[in-house]
Amino acid sequence: MRNFVLVVLLVISGVAHAKSVSTPKSPVVITDGKLFERLCYYEDKAYTLGSVIKVGEIYLICQKEQEFELNGDLRWLQLDQGG
Repeated sequence: MRNFVLVVLLVISGVAHAKSVSTPKSPVVITDGKLFERLCYYEDKAYTLGSVIKVGEIYLICQKEQEFELNGDLRWLQLDQGG
């Protein structure tokens, strides 16, 4: 029992003398500038607003999900081939 208490005291004293490391107060954020870029995806490829792709016999266009939003999500819409 005496040896156990001695070991516990040594461990506690080691923890008390452990080296402390401080971090900067404000984080450094590094981005590639495309964090908020609006995109449509198809087959793991990214397409921007106005892009047109052909899937089978159908043409799709990358458009705003909600017309009244300036920075909302994009989605694929079937392109009207009649004009």
